[in-house]
Amino acid sequence: MWNFTPLWIITVFVTHYIPDRYGLADKYLQLIHGRSFTEFMANPENQTYSPHVALRAGFATIVYVIIDNTMHLIPMYYLAKIIL
Repeated sequence: MWNFTPLWIITVFVTHYIPDRYGLADKYLQLIHGRSFTEFMANPENQTYSPHVALRAGFATIVYVIIDNTMHLIPMYYLAKIIL
């Protein structure tokens, strides 16, 4: 994995750029009716702070981060098997 060939550097860039540029994690969560952070913020009852809202926002953020990291790691894993 510590093989920094130009092809591997391009692979890492592309597998991070595409999901982050187009917000694929949030679109995926909307598609599966998961805890989308965009839908959470669009809800008017979430605009005022309360401990309950903070807990739900934190959970939505954790779910988003897990989906986003998965979208980075899975393509990198399979492309690393091919490239390296």
